[in-house]
Amino acid sequence: MEIKEIMSSIRTTRTYKGMPDRDLNNGWCAPFARKVIKAMRTLDMKPKFLCTYDFQYDITDPPYWKKATKMSSLFPDDEGDPMRWNLDNLKNYETTNDPDYSGIYLSYHAWVFFEGKHYDAEHPEGVDSFWDLSFFKRERGIYPEGTKSYIG
Repeated sequence: MEIKEIMSSIRTTRTYKGMPDRDLNNGWCAPFARKVIKAMRTLDMKPKFLCTYDFQYDITDPPYWKKATKMSSLFPDDEGDPMRWNLDNLKNYETTNDPDYSGIYLSYHAWVFFEGKHYDAEHPEGVDSFWDLSFFKRERGIYPEGTKSYIG
């Protein structure tokens, strides 16, 4: 069974039935990713749950201070930038479309990582880089050519 089929099966449950992919990714992403991972593990697959906080912390948010001290700032001279990036995780999980990280603040999102690809409700086929997930493209204002929004 492929991940796309697993996601499709979960989409038929009462919780998610009829919910557009984009809506599912905005508020239901973590529970959906956990259900997908649980189903994958019953098939002896070894996926990983990833979320925004695996890559970026706001050091002004007290629960993350301890973790943030282990993070690297790409801009050590910019004292006004509270964001810290986990450069090791960026290297391990993100393979293409490296953005200029300056000024990027990621909203919370959760997704599935498996065998080098990133999966969420809008991308059951998987993408090579989490930056290619529609959720993050919308945040960064990157839309398909000739459009003013991302419908994916």
